[in-house]
Parts: sequence; structure tokens; C-alpha cells
Amino acid sequence: MVILININNGALKMNFNHNVKNLIVITGGDLSIALQEVNSEVSKFDFSKVLPCPKLFTKNDGVAFYHSLMGYLSGLELTKNEVSEIMAPHYAFFSIENFDSLVSEYKKTLKLRYDQEGNLREPNVYKLYPATSAEYIELGKQAYNLLITHKAFTDVVWMQKNWCSGAQPENVEVVNNTITFNSLWTVPFPVIEKWANKHKLSFEYLTLTSGSCQWSYANYIDGNVINKRWSEDVDLNYIMNAFNTDQETAFSF
Repeated sequence: MVILININNGALKMNFNHNVKNLIVITGGDLSIALQEVNSEVSKFDFSKVLPCPKLFTKNDGVAFYHSLMGYLSGLELTKNEVSEIMAPHYAFFSIENFDSLVSEYKKTLKLRYDQEGNLREPNVYKLYPATSAEYIELGKQAYNLLITHKAFTDVVWMQKNWCSGAQPENVEVVNNTITFNSLWTVPFPVIEKWANKHKLSFEYLTLTSGSCQWSYANYIDGNVINKRWSEDVDLNYIMNAFNTDQETAFSF
């Protein structure tokens, strides 16, 4: 899994790449009802309708909560090993080698961006920061409590952990008994399996991951997984034909 992160003007920006192609061909069960239950304003196949995501910090919340969390952790007087264990779910975004510098950034923010009364000095500039230093400090506690409760304090990490996709699907299309969509980074088996089981669906589920030479095949009958195979040669030609592509095209960046 590759995650690209940029910090620009205080905003945490992740470069998403929905690089997993998904194809579901339904052969049994009431697809109409199954699709109605996952349809929303967000998506034709809203993953949160199957596995609801708790309210967590998002990429639109900037980095204020992240630096504040580092400050909160430093106040707990933990060892660096203990900090690493707590932050383990966010391993892709966190390195213990950077902990001291992140704490320093937290302290610098309190000193430079807030005045002696605790008010934000330039609210029009630092729009993603709370109005007061007390609120800024509280963000760290909120992030810590979310991490302890949900094993994640951002929606991206929770989704990747629970959906096996770091975001909602894109390019969802339903044609007759066939569903296609793109998922972020990996194959969202937990969502598909719970959805299949609830509605006792029978289908073939094929995936193709561009750029990494990976594919998968799964077969469900009455909501139960009968076969699930990862990147086995026996499935490759079948999957290529299903996606109407070839290896050179599918596995190129």
C-alpha cells in the first residue's frame, strides 16, 4: 500500500489512487433490495451502509489535531516504545523518529499562533486551527480517545482497517446483474462479504490491481464464500477477459 502525504499551509493532503478494479456478477439472490440498502447520496454502493464508519478526523481537518495529539502523548510521559504501540494503527503516517520534532511543532504552535490570552493570532490565515489554545489542546485528547476506542483517529485509517479500502468506491456502475467499481489501495472483502451474507447473494467477485500485478477470484453461494484465491495463475486469463484487458495494459502504471 502506497500513501503519499503532503503538508501544505497546515493542511494534510493525501493523494488517493483508486487503483483496484472490482467486478461482481450476481447469479442468485435479490440484487434489487441488496442495492437499495447500500444506495445513498454518497455512492451507489455506500460502504458505510454495510460497515458504518464512526465520526473521526478527516483529511479536511488539517494537521492541528495531529500535532496536538503528539503534545498530549508527550504529556502522558510515555516511553517511545509505548508511543509506538499506541500509534501502531497509524504506522503509515507516523514514525517514532519524528516524535520529538512533532512535539516541538505542537509547542511552537501554542507559542506563535496563539496570543497570551489564548486566542488565535491570525484566524483568517490559520483557518484550520481552533479559535483558542484550550480548544487546540483539547483536540489532542479527542484524537487520543478516538485512537483508544476505535484503533484509529482518522477516517482513512479506520476505513483501511475495517473496509480494506481507504475511501468510498469510485466509478460505481450497475448494469443488469453486474456491478463494477474502483476501490482504494486494496480489495474491500470485509464489506463485500458482510453485504453478501446479509442478503444471501450468490456471485463471482473478481479484482484487478493496476501497477502491482495482483488479482483475486472469489465465489459466493447464498452469502457464503466457497472459493477465494489470490493471484493464482489459474484465474489470470479468466480475469483478464472479464475486465476486457491484457497483462501489459493491466499491470502498467
